[in-house]
Amino acid sequence: RPQHSLHEGLVPTPLFWNPVLTYLAIFVSKGAFRMYKTMDELLNLEPPLDDEMYQLEWDPSILNVPFFQRSTGEVDTAGVYSRRLRDLGVRSSYAVPPTNHDFRAEGLHVIDKLYSSTQRMKYGGHTDENTHRGHYAPNDAGVDGQNAYLGGPVRSLPSDLFRSLTVPDFKAIEDELENLSFSSKDDLATKNRRKELQAQKRRLVTEKLRRCQKHQPKGLPSKSGESNSTGHHRTLFSRARALMPERDRLANNMFVVAPIRSNVGQAVLRDLITLYQQDTEVTYRPGLEPEKCFCPMTERQRKMHRWRHIYSCHKKYLKSEYGFAELCFFCSEWVVRGEAWENHCQAHLDGYKPLPPQCNPFTHSGALASAGTCPWCRGNTALPATERMQQFPDLAPWREHLSGHLAILEEQNPGDDRPLKCPLVSLTQCEDAFKSAQEVKFHLQNLHCAEFVKASRKSK
Repeated sequence: RPQHSLHEGLVPTPLFWNPVLTYLAIFVSKGAFRMYKTMDELLNLEPPLDDEMYQLEWDPSILNVPFFQRSTGEVDTAGVYSRRLRDLGVRSSYAVPPTNHDFRAEGLHVIDKLYSSTQRMKYGGHTDENTHRGHYAPNDAGVDGQNAYLGGPVRSLPSDLFRSLTVPDFKAIEDELENLSFSSKDDLATKNRRKELQAQKRRLVTEKLRRCQKHQPKGLPSKSGESNSTGHHRTLFSRARALMPERDRLANNMFVVAPIRSNVGQAVLRDLITLYQQDTEVTYRPGLEPEKCFCPMTERQRKMHRWRHIYSCHKKYLKSEYGFAELCFFCSEWVVRGEAWENHCQAHLDGYKPLPPQCNPFTHSGALASAGTCPWCRGNTALPATERMQQFPDLAPWREHLSGHLAILEEQNPGDDRPLKCPLVSLTQCEDAFKSAQEVKFHLQNLHCAEFVKASRKSK
C-alpha cells in the first residue's frame, strides 16, 4: 500500500483547502492522542530544538475505532462516500459529477509532471507502467502541437482548459410530466401498480433532465464577477444557517486565507470540533431555547427539543405577563407589545430586515427555520403590516390561505388580455407579465416556493 503524507503547507491557503484541518478536528473530537486532549494543548506544542518533528502517541481506546464513522458508531462505507461525492457534484452544477477515479487521475496527471515515473507509480500504488498510460493519463496529452510545428512559444494553458471541459456544467431545470391516471382502489394490485408508475415517472424525469442538460444554452460569465446561476438565492442553507451558528460562521471563515494557528483558523477548528461532537445539526432553535420552557422538569426533559412545545409554552408565559407576545421566526426576536410588533413587521416589509423570497414554511432538522407567508398579503400595501406579514408555522393552513387568493384571482381573470403581475412585484425583482392566473401560479411555485391545495381526483 502506498503511504501518503499530509501537511499544512509552506504558504497559507484558504482554510477549506487545508488538508490537515478536518483531520485535526476529528482527532480532537475523538480524543485520539494520549497526552493531548484539547485543541489548545495541541496548538501550543512546539517541536524540540534539535528536531523538526514531535511524534504524538495514539490513545489506546481509539485504536479499533473507525476514523470515518456514522452516528451509530459503524464505519462509513465506500458507498456512502460515493453518494455524498456525487451529491456534491450535482450541487456544484456538474451534469456528469466527477468520480473518485477522476480526482485520482487528475492528481496523478499533475504528479507525473513533477516527479519521476517511479515516484508516480509508488504514489499511485501501480505496479505496471501501462496502468497509468491506459487508465489515468488524459487523452489530451498537454502538447501544443500547433506552436511546436510553427516554432512559436508553446502553451500548456489551452490543454488544461480543454481537459476541464470534459465535465460540462448545467443549470438546474424543472420539467412537468404528463399526469398519469390510475385507479384509486385500495387493493394490492392497485398498490403495486402505483409503485410501478412512480418508478417509471422517476426514470422519465431523469432521462428528460439529462437530455435537457445537454442542450441547455449557456452564456458567458459576467465581467462583474456575478454568477449566472439562477438558484443560489433559493438554497436551503441560506434559510437554515441561522439555526446552526457553527455552520453559519464556517460558511464565511472557511474561505479566509490563514494558517490553523491564526485567530480565524482556531475559530474554524473550534467550530468543526463542536460539529463533530453534536448529535444533531440543530441543537435548538434560536428564540426557543430549552430554558424558555416552564413545564415541570420531568415534562421538560421529554419535550425540551420540540420547538413547537417551547413556542407555545413561552408564548403563553409572556402573554400572561405582558398581555401580548409574538415571535418573529425570521429574526428570532420576541415582541411583547402590539405597537412594537406592528413596527417590527413594517421594518421587514420596508427592507430594513428583508424577508426571504421564498414564502413556504421551511423546517430543517426538526426545527422551523422560517415561517410561511402569503405573497398576496405581503404585496398588498393597503393592509396593516401585521396582516401583510402574517406567519404560518404549519403547511396546511398556509396552503388553504394561498389557495383562497388563487381562487379569487382565477375568478377575476378568467382569461382576458389584461396582463397580470407577481403579487410580490413591489418587494422583489419579479417584473414579468403573465397572461393568466395559471402562469402566476406556476411563477409562485417556481420562484417563491408556493404550494396550493391539490384538487381532489374522482375515482374511475
